[in-house]
Amino acid sequence: MPAVRYRHAAAVPRAERLECRLLCTSQATEPPEGFAATPENPHLFQLVAGGEIAPVGDVDFFRLGRLHQADVVTIAQSAGGSVRGTLWDSEVALFRVGANPEVPLQVAIDNDGGSGDDSLILRFSIPADDVYLVRARAGDVRRTGTYELSAWLETGGAAPALASDPGLPTEAEPNDSAATAIDLSAAWRAVPFVSSSTGALGSTAATGVTEQPYALRAGDVVTVVVDSTSTLDAAVSLVDPNSDAVLAADRGDSNRRAGDVRDAYVFACHIPRTGTYVVRVAANSGTAGAYRADVYLSRDETTVVGHHLFYNNSSYDGRSPATGSADDDAIAPDKTALLPGGQATAANFTSYAAGINGVMVDVKALPADLTAGDFDFAMSRGAAPVEWVAAPQPALISRRAGAGDGGSNRVTLTWPDGAIVDRWLRITLKSSIDNGLAADDVFSFGNLVGETGDDPTEALVTPADAARTRAARSAACGLTDPFDFNRDGRVNSLDQAIARSRAFHTLPLSDPTFSAMASASAAERTANRRAAYRPWDDLLH
Repeated sequence: MPAVRYRHAAAVPRAERLECRLLCTSQATEPPEGFAATPENPHLFQLVAGGEIAPVGDVDFFRLGRLHQADVVTIAQSAGGSVRGTLWDSEVALFRVGANPEVPLQVAIDNDGGSGDDSLILRFSIPADDVYLVRARAGDVRRTGTYELSAWLETGGAAPALASDPGLPTEAEPNDSAATAIDLSAAWRAVPFVSSSTGALGSTAATGVTEQPYALRAGDVVTVVVDSTSTLDAAVSLVDPNSDAVLAADRGDSNRRAGDVRDAYVFACHIPRTGTYVVRVAANSGTAGAYRADVYLSRDETTVVGHHLFYNNSSYDGRSPATGSADDDAIAPDKTALLPGGQATAANFTSYAAGINGVMVDVKALPADLTAGDFDFAMSRGAAPVEWVAAPQPALISRRAGAGDGGSNRVTLTWPDGAIVDRWLRITLKSSIDNGLAADDVFSFGNLVGETGDDPTEALVTPADAARTRAARSAACGLTDPFDFNRDGRVNSLDQAIARSRAFHTLPLSDPTFSAMASASAAERTANRRAAYRPWDDLLH
């Protein structure tokens, strides 16, 4: 990449830096320690996907999406030669769709242009606006194995579609033709951060290696460009120092065009776990001299974008206690999470007879699966002022990438039926370096079995709720019906019996944790309704 020179962030006008940040809206806005904002032009993007050539003779197609004339793209198929897979001897080709999508036009091809037997199409200028495809296969058709496909894009114009999730896309068969290509057009990651350094290597073993540490997160994507500014023949590797495992490497033995032969590259390497990594620059064949190293980083900002309560193990999810896509059909659309400082209302609690047994948290750019250790769970006990006690741990915690709001990760938590009844459940998703959250996310949902919402100022089950349920009997009802307590899709004597059995159960709506509502007036209303209750009124219904 010596043909492209980048200015240090301090030399870039503020207006240009702002424009770049506006373009990269899905990315974190503040550079991590040791990094600066990338310059405005060219805009930089990268993507990475995993694949496998198997059985013998297999080919894999990927769709990059629409690229534009004068864009510059680099395609690398890295495997055994650069320790990013097991496929020895790879071949990569770039196509554009042209007039016939089933027979695309080949515009570039490479075999063994990368490190070892890896392939590399380096800085190819896009000839025309079109949809572009990549074909990955073995250079020696007898070979099989895994590989990583990387793309690096420099554009001064339109940006590609950006990924909503930092996971590593993987190919799946069948994708052996242009028509069945794996779609990576929305897998691009903007590159908002760069760390630049210069150095010099000597010709001895003691002076021929330098190492620079970087704190990286799971889900980050990193590109390293080592530009030899001397007679140094450079090599570069990205190393996990905890295990001394090499994630990616360019030994500097690439068969490249003139002007690039002394440089070394690692394109779009996916970081598998949070930790400190080392960029190791070395000299080949006794050479020595100066170099410039640029480490480019894509990092999405992890944010919570949605909270949902759903009726697990109900008729709406097929009466299954397991987690999965069927749970989405059981989400209560009329219920919202109560956030700190908010006013508790009927919109924040359900009347489900099984209690709170299903909650979803949608998290954008979640770098890793969440466990119970990422959360704190508390539930209310007693009337206002509420006493908070430890809540039961979830029975299951699962993640579905892309299933949440805006294509985010949907994290589903479930509890056994009846574990949390007539309580508030307060959930804290704790910030940590592993999950990427900058601050704790706190929210609550409540439950009061048998409450029909007849009084918006309090949550108290009375004989009137049983009477209203009897009057609302229906052979079929919807998900939001306030009288279907067991969520079986109908209102009948079972629901009436549930309401009758819960008489005078209450849920506090006033507490400093929730709002500043005066609790005394609510307590007075509850006492008055208890005093006015006559048991025979219930028998009349």
